[in-house]
Amino acid sequence: MCGRLLDKGYSISKILGLLLLTYFSWLLASIHLLKFGYINISVSLLLLLALSLYLGRRNLSLKNLPLRKILISEALFTVAFALFLVYLRYKPEIFYAYTEDFMDFAFLQSILRSDYFPPADPWLAGTSLPYYYGGQLITAILTMILKVPSFISYNLAVAMFFGLVACASYGVGYNVTKRKLYGFVAVVFVCFAGFSSGVFQLFAFVLQHDLAGHSATGAHSFLDWLLHFDVSAGVIPHTGNLYPYAGFLQGDLDAHTMTLPFQLMYFMLMFSLLKKGAQDEKSGRLDSLLAVFILGVSLGFFSIINTWDYPVYAVLTVLAFILLKINLSKNGVLERILGLFTHWVPPPSPLPQS
Repeated sequence: MCGRLLDKGYSISKILGLLLLTYFSWLLASIHLLKFGYINISVSLLLLLALSLYLGRRNLSLKNLPLRKILISEALFTVAFALFLVYLRYKPEIFYAYTEDFMDFAFLQSILRSDYFPPADPWLAGTSLPYYYGGQLITAILTMILKVPSFISYNLAVAMFFGLVACASYGVGYNVTKRKLYGFVAVVFVCFAGFSSGVFQLFAFVLQHDLAGHSATGAHSFLDWLLHFDVSAGVIPHTGNLYPYAGFLQGDLDAHTMTLPFQLMYFMLMFSLLKKGAQDEKSGRLDSLLAVFILGVSLGFFSIINTWDYPVYAVLTVLAFILLKINLSKNGVLERILGLFTHWVPPPSPLPQS
């Protein structure tokens, strides 16, 4: 799928692996073939392993592995995961004022107690859950197979999703620009930067003076300030539009936060598809079918993790296939358009007529 990318797609491999494992487990429970539980998840994991070995047997070579890029990706994920665990260590509670912890934890508990899907509605006995629950399902699968108590795995999952976003952000920035520095810049912009409210709050804390309507909060340390960070400030006033960092600081498993790594993964898959080009001599029928399957499942997964993303990415998929159809190349349409904004080269003079 990502053979043309610099890191061979390793930066999104964890995300795709979780997606496929969840899809297989969800499918087995949804068609009532296997009850959701340890056996279901184990069968799904073995199925994923068998398919990976079968489909990837031609490319399984230690010589082809980008070991240095793998180490960078793993280190970035580990650091992001560990840093957010430190933050959650000081903020582990379910908080009612500005989070949806109660609802998200109820979804997780309902999935863990359900035999088949959709899971039971935690508020109305005898009915199924009429809401998207894909992110909580991923957490439930890891909770069950690793035998971690759900009140602990809840916070572990929040840190995991933050680590996945950091890893995928780096992958997008690095593969698009071919510069490691820009990969880390992408991590900063996606995971930490955003609405200017956060910057004003930080400077108000550093200067110990109110700034642009934001108070200094009287925090005694950076960690104390971080714990009192105003995460209620939305991108659009009086709405629930939060930038990613504020969403993670809430510390809840909300859909608009858990969908972020899958959005970045889908960007990478689309970029890889366009980079590969419409005509690839190395691609056979099996590779094409695999690409259609992965893209289809990845797009469809938005409907169960955050349904509002599905129509947006469906449109982006159509646009990507249109670009693929016209077969962009080094001298393609897109490069010509971008060339108008970067540099202008006068056309050659016509040859004199004899």
